[in-house]
Amino acid sequence: MATKEQMEKVKDIVVKLRYLECMDNIIYYDRWNNCPKDGFDYEGKVGAYLTELSNEKLTSKETKELVESLEGETAFDSDTDKGMVRYLIGKYKEAVQIPASLQGELNQANADGQLAWGKCYEADDFESFKPVLKKQFDLQEKIATAINPDEKPYQVLVNRFDKDYRLEEIDAILAKIKDAVCEILNAVREEQSKIDDSILECEADHDTVLRIVKKAQEILGLDKDKSTLFEIHHPVCVCTGPRDSRPSTNCDELIHAILAVVHETGHGLYNYNANDEVAESGLWGGIEGAMHESQSRFYENHVGRTREFWENLYPYLQKEVPKYKEISLDTFLAALNKVKPGLIRLKADELTNTLHIIIRYEIEKEYFDGKLTVDTIEEAWNRKYQEYLRFTPKNHQEGILQDVHWASGCVGYFQGYALGDAYAAQFAHKLLTDCPDAFEKLGKGDSSVIGNWLKEHIHQYGQTYSAREMLKKATGEELNTDYYIEYLKEILKYRGVFYLLNIICGFSVFGAPLAVITLLGSGLYAGMIMTVSILEFGFAGGVIGMGLLLPQYLFYIPVWLYSMEQEWKISSEIWRNRGLISGEVSIYLKKMCIAAVGYFLGILIECYVNPLIIDIILKYIKIF
Repeated sequence: MATKEQMEKVKDIVVKLRYLECMDNIIYYDRWNNCPKDGFDYEGKVGAYLTELSNEKLTSKETKELVESLEGETAFDSDTDKGMVRYLIGKYKEAVQIPASLQGELNQANADGQLAWGKCYEADDFESFKPVLKKQFDLQEKIATAINPDEKPYQVLVNRFDKDYRLEEIDAILAKIKDAVCEILNAVREEQSKIDDSILECEADHDTVLRIVKKAQEILGLDKDKSTLFEIHHPVCVCTGPRDSRPSTNCDELIHAILAVVHETGHGLYNYNANDEVAESGLWGGIEGAMHESQSRFYENHVGRTREFWENLYPYLQKEVPKYKEISLDTFLAALNKVKPGLIRLKADELTNTLHIIIRYEIEKEYFDGKLTVDTIEEAWNRKYQEYLRFTPKNHQEGILQDVHWASGCVGYFQGYALGDAYAAQFAHKLLTDCPDAFEKLGKGDSSVIGNWLKEHIHQYGQTYSAREMLKKATGEELNTDYYIEYLKEILKYRGVFYLLNIICGFSVFGAPLAVITLLGSGLYAGMIMTVSILEFGFAGGVIGMGLLLPQYLFYIPVWLYSMEQEWKISSEIWRNRGLISGEVSIYLKKMCIAAVGYFLGILIECYVNPLIIDIILKYIKIF
């Protein structure tokens, strides 16, 4: 068992390492916020020196002996002690594996890259950025090789942020997500296109935008004594201490500024909410990668796009921006949540955001697999955007230069956003299980139920646990990535409720006309799918259209004909004022239950078999 003396030494080292990290993060914050362009180079050198000091601490004889004595130890007085040892061993191994000179070179490259990206973005000049990108990728590969020469470089780079996942596992998760998103996107694209989202375009002066985003932070419960807001083109959140978190936004566009600040506030709350024991141990700040992104995506999507959140913010928005006085909250929310594929990740809707992430992950992976170079990377980017989102960038700003991640050293990071979305959905489910009135209270201006649940189950533990351990501890289960099951639930909800409505209406005068409408509507729906598919894509579209309908419609059609016949018969009795007898009701319910079995089989086939058929068809028939 780890001794008290050993743990005191571990704590001392970890805390001092975090001191150095804080100073480095303050420099990082300054580069984003205040540093003049001519000061970047020197701040890069300061950052490199801080890394050198950190490496000296980690590679000292004292640390080496301590790590060797504790490696493999499983018995600790507390989870915090165990977390400190895990943290120290992880940092020690990287420090031993990565030469200090190489790490310092990378720190300088991150500073130089950040500055170069800003210049090249403004000039829309990818050609000048290519040498910067190549240098960054080359250094990242050297880092990966130094850490583990026997492993694929990209596996190592991904594991620097998301330590719990193999590439094969991530590939499988993202493949499921991509298939589900593309299928849903195709299903809703036409309907969503009818929503007018032009109301989101709004000219508001800088000070007005700033007041509104600060109001949004207030609604979310961000503590002003533990945070400060700054502005930057590409929003980030910088953690500079256990009670010092600095989210940012971009005030150029009002609605984008609000969603961005909600996202970064999620990071901010996670950063400063560690309990006192965790903060004093140096484990504050949250688990890097997917877990941290789960908190930002939770707030951005599960809170920031809800009616309850906007019931608080929208009156303030209407007061500050007169245009919105004439626009109802319902109309505004429809526009805010419109599914609208586009080119800019930071402005993407909740559904298509994942496709942006997958594109970046695939490009990184292909580059480090040797399939791409800096000269071919943009072509791959544009091709994937056309394939997944049906858009091709018109310039570098809305294409390959839109993100700062690669320039500033975040290589192998993007999968964390997609995994974070899965984590966030799981947290949201558990939150509503534990606190069913959480969002009802948010609608009344009280976000504390949400904030307290996240603090109690996630935030207070900081980096005490691994991401997977934290997920299991907070929700009681491992990561659930079965998007087809979730899709099944949605299909059941949509189709099942409608079927139940038909059964109930059979006991009224509404049953007979509803039965007719249902049959007509079903035929019209199937006909529209085939018609639109053929008109837009010809014979190939016809094959795709058939693939969208089969084989589930082989079950749906006879079920609909049979069940609607029963609904028509029993409802017609009421029309004729003959009333109902118990025997007829019993027979009717039995027949509808029999039909429901066939209906459920159709739903299962739609969820599990139909996607496979579509996937096969799309492999052999190219329509985009």
